[in-house]
Amino acid sequence: MTYRIYYARRFFWLEQGIFIPCVNVSSSTLLTRGKAGNPVPKHFWAVLQTDPLKLAYTWEEMQELAQQYALKALEEGTHYKSKNRPFEPDEFARWILAGTRSAYTVEQYVSFGNRPLLRDFAAGAPGEDTAVQTTAQLIEEMQGRSGHELLVGFKEDRANVPHKRYRTAN
Repeated sequence: MTYRIYYARRFFWLEQGIFIPCVNVSSSTLLTRGKAGNPVPKHFWAVLQTDPLKLAYTWEEMQELAQQYALKALEEGTHYKSKNRPFEPDEFARWILAGTRSAYTVEQYVSFGNRPLLRDFAAGAPGEDTAVQTTAQLIEEMQGRSGHELLVGFKEDRANVPHKRYRTAN
């Protein structure tokens, strides 16, 4: 049985209440060779979306999207949190919505050492990558390519974000 493993979520914050939900995902059948020569899952960035031409979602649309993906995960049983652990009922929706609380702008991702990109799949092409440095540039590129199938993600397999520091009681 083929299943998808969701490793991380990195949401882009475009403007007040508008998000692009990106996830680092792998398929159980998509493997590559690791450093020791053993097969390891190939990670790639994908956008959670129901319409291939829509990337940005409001908070209300994110709630609907999360419910649709949670229902799909429950019906198909193909959404996994790790290699051996599927998402529990309603856990996937909560996981998606939690990504909105940790959303960053393009400038913040760049300051963390990441390389955000916009990939254009126009006319069946394999995908043309455009590196973006600012949120305004990302919005402008998306508007200039409206009607194209786009993907927002990162050049690297993993995206770095700082660990949140929590206050400790003294």
